Amino acid sequence: MSLTLHPDPTSAHPGTDHLAMSGNLCVGRIYKREFAKTPQWLWAINGVQQAGSDVMRLSGITGSFEEAQAELKENWAKWLAWAKLQEISD
Repeated sequence: MSLTLHPDPTSAHPGTDHLAMSGNLCVGRIYKREFAKTPQWLWAINGVQQAGSDVMRLSGITGSFEEAQAELKENWAKWLAWAKLQEISD
């Protein structure tokens, strides 16, 4: 399964709060910081064993949703390689 994003149904801001899913496993989140002076999108990978800062980043802040999505997916791919795993076909 490839990494997909879904609006977080439990969020007070479902339009700007997304869960990162690998199949049925929630592996991260992207959300907009609502009260920032400039647009800030936070992304994080969680629920998996930490690989180490020399391998990947677990979180970051970007100026757009698209940048956050790209960074999360890039670091998820690094984690998969470190864990010697791969996404399976849908």
